[in-house]
Amino acid sequence: MTRLDRALTQYSRAAARIDIAARAGTASALAALHRTRRQWENEARTHGATTADLDAARRTA
Repeated sequence: MTRLDRALTQYSRAAARIDIAARAGTASALAALHRTRRQWENEARTHGATTADLDAARRTA
Protein backbone atom coordinates (compact mmCIF):
# COMPACT_ATOMS: atom_id res chain seq x y z
CA MET A 1 0.00 0.00 0.00
CA THR A 2 1.41 3.36 -0.97
CA ARG A 3 1.39 6.35 1.32
CA LEU A 4 -1.30 7.93 -0.85
CA ASP A 5 -3.49 4.82 -0.57
CA ARG A 6 -3.02 4.78 3.18
CA ALA A 7 -3.87 8.47 3.51
CA LEU A 8 -7.00 8.09 1.37
CA THR A 9 -8.09 5.05 3.40
CA GLN A 10 -7.64 6.91 6.68
CA TYR A 11 -9.41 9.97 5.23
CA SER A 12 -12.34 7.75 4.23
CA ARG A 13 -12.51 6.18 7.70
CA ALA A 14 -12.44 9.58 9.37
CA ALA A 15 -15.23 10.79 7.09
CA ALA A 16 -17.35 7.78 8.06
CA ARG A 17 -16.75 8.43 11.76
CA ILE A 18 -17.76 12.08 11.28
CA ASP A 19 -21.09 10.96 9.80
CA ILE A 20 -21.70 8.68 12.80
CA ALA A 21 -20.70 11.37 15.33
CA ALA A 22 -22.93 13.91 13.60
CA ARG A 23 -25.92 11.60 14.03
CA ALA A 24 -25.01 10.95 17.67
CA GLY A 25 -24.66 14.66 18.37
CA THR A 26 -21.37 14.56 20.26
CA ALA A 27 -19.78 17.95 19.54
CA SER A 28 -16.37 17.27 21.07
CA ALA A 29 -15.97 13.98 19.22
CA LEU A 30 -17.11 15.65 16.01
CA ALA A 31 -14.53 18.42 16.38
CA ALA A 32 -11.75 15.91 17.03
CA LEU A 33 -12.75 13.85 14.01
CA HIS A 34 -12.80 16.92 11.77
CA ARG A 35 -9.23 17.68 12.86
CA THR A 36 -8.21 14.09 12.13
CA ARG A 37 -9.88 14.18 8.71
CA ARG A 38 -8.11 17.43 7.85
CA GLN A 39 -4.77 15.92 8.86
CA TRP A 40 -5.34 12.91 6.59
CA GLU A 41 -6.57 15.18 3.81
CA ASN A 42 -3.34 17.19 4.06
CA GLU A 43 -1.32 13.95 4.07
CA ALA A 44 -3.15 12.69 0.97
CA ARG A 45 -2.66 15.99 -0.84
CA THR A 46 1.05 15.92 0.04
CA HIS A 47 1.25 12.58 -1.77
CA GLY A 48 -0.59 13.82 -4.84
CA ALA A 49 -4.30 13.28 -4.13
CA THR A 50 -6.70 15.39 -6.12
CA THR A 51 -10.10 16.68 -5.06
CA ALA A 52 -11.63 13.87 -7.12
CA ASP A 53 -9.55 11.31 -5.18
CA LEU A 54 -10.79 12.72 -1.87
CA ASP A 55 -14.39 12.78 -3.10
CA ALA A 56 -14.13 9.14 -4.19
CA ALA A 57 -12.64 8.20 -0.82
CA ARG A 58 -15.53 9.88 0.96
CA ARG A 59 -18.11 8.08 -1.14
CA THR A 60 -16.58 4.72 -0.26
CA ALA A 61 -16.67 5.49 3.47
